[in-house]
Amino acid sequence: MLKGSWKTTVLGWLGLVTAVGLAATALLGGDGAEGVDWNGLWESVIVVFPSLAAIFARDNNVSSEAAGAN
Repeated sequence: MLKGSWKTTVLGWLGLVTAVGLAATALLGGDGAEGVDWNGLWESVIVVFPSLAAIFARDNNVSSEAAGAN
């Protein structure tokens, strides 16, 4: 799954960590306002999808054989 694509995998995981931080800030009211920041929560959801794509992507310089693709 992650064979040979460490650069994109690391960036994907960093994106997920960012999404968790955004969600926590939105849910806990990081700006001092009461209630949930729905725009901030939506931003965290948007960050998840490209991050997941990066985790499962293959680097351009990794051959199909090295990545184990059929």
